[in-house]
Amino acid sequence: MKKALLAAAVMGAGIAISWIAVAGVKSNIVVSITDVSGIGVRAEGSLADTRNTTDSVKQIYCTITGDRDPVTPPSATCFANDGSRSVTCQTTSAELISVITSLSGDSYLRFDSGSGTCNRVMVGNGSDLRPKTL
Repeated sequence: MKKALLAAAVMGAGIAISWIAVAGVKSNIVVSITDVSGIGVRAEGSLADTRNTTDSVKQIYCTITGDRDPVTPPSATCFANDGSRSVTCQTTSAELISVITSLSGDSYLRFDSGSGTCNRVMVGNGSDLRPKTL
């Protein structure tokens, strides 16, 4: 009986350890740029995964610029380079700028550019995204 309980405990511990080792979805989403019919150009990728590549060219980010002058609205620019091409879009849309403010260094970013204008911006923050390394 003791041997059976010990075997069950060891087996249970082994299952728990193996479950912990593989728990959770893990994504690796390095920047990519594609043409999308009816939309324009789409750029997407994880900021951290793109940063973690050994490539010194790939990058994806957004910046927000504000001015003390109340006549000049805040603006945002998003940029991506996948190593073979780059895309930029700009916006003064308060709704899109609000989305961009949720961007962190470990976020997933996707933006659609139609002739240089940001038509859609999506920011994702989740447990599947790897944090950046130095």
